[in-house]
This record gives sequence, structure tokens and C-alpha cells, in this order.
Amino acid sequence: MGRDQGRAGAGGPARRRREERSAAAGRSGTLIGVQPGEPDDFDLNPLDPDRNTAGEDQAASARLERLRGYRVPARRGLGIASMVEHVRVGVRKRSRAEAEVVRAFEAVCPAALRERVIVERVTRRVVTVKCDDAGVRFRLDRWLRGGGEAQVRSEAKAAVTRVKAV
Repeated sequence: MGRDQGRAGAGGPARRRREERSAAAGRSGTLIGVQPGEPDDFDLNPLDPDRNTAGEDQAASARLERLRGYRVPARRGLGIASMVEHVRVGVRKRSRAEAEVVRAFEAVCPAALRERVIVERVTRRVVTVKCDDAGVRFRLDRWLRGGGEAQVRSEAKAAVTRVKAV
């Protein structure tokens, strides 16, 4: 903020000198080269009888329609069919992947363990296997660490990073 700005009655001598020079040069807040009272090209008086309104109005409305076409996004459907289809495809994909992992686990898991464990869920490439009791969980953990987890990973077509016994 300058020295003169923000105070009541601001302007000071410098501003008065500028206004005096402007008035002396014949500029009193009008367009350059247009004297007060003279008609100019920017006269938009709608009641002017010399104005060609039909052609100007059509051209203006055509320009507005063209601009509206750029601004307005395409109308989207109000239904939820696209979202439902997207969810359905995602669920089907996850279901197939989970079924493939369960099939792979049951194919490579020893028969003694297979009867006492169940694949509970597959989440973020982690297979969670629920065991009947602590003894079964211990044996499953030994089998997974002894190479069973690598067998499940290689057998499953879906990506598996870890098999967790709970």
C-alpha cells in the first residue's frame, strides 16, 4: 500500500497534479480519441433504429451455443446400472481368484491337514487358513515353512504372497 492509499481524503498533491495534467490534455475519463457526446463504435443502445439486430442476434446466439458446447459436460445417465455392472465384474473376478486359490491349496495340502483346516478368506494376496485347534495350526505352520507355501504359490494362478494360519 502506498503512502496515500487507505487514508480518508487520500490523494495528496501528486494525485491532484496528475488529474490537472489529464484535464489539460483533454482526457476526462473517456475513450482516447472520442470526445464526450460523439457516437462511438461501442454504443450498445438496444433502442437504436440504425442497429442491425437480426444478424447480430443470430451471430451472438450461435457463438453462445458454441461456447455452451465447450463448457457443459456430457450428461451422464441417472441410473446405477454402470456401477452395478462394475461391482459385478469385480466380484466375479475376485470370486474366481479365490476359488482358484482354494483349489490350489486343497490340491497340495496333505490329506491329514486338509480335513481339519478350511480356507477362510483371500484378501490382498494373503490366504487365511482357519485351523480346528492349536495342534493342527502347529502342523500346518511346519508344513507351510517346509515348502508348502511355495507349492501353494506355484499351483495357484492368482497371486499369493503369504499363507496365514489362524
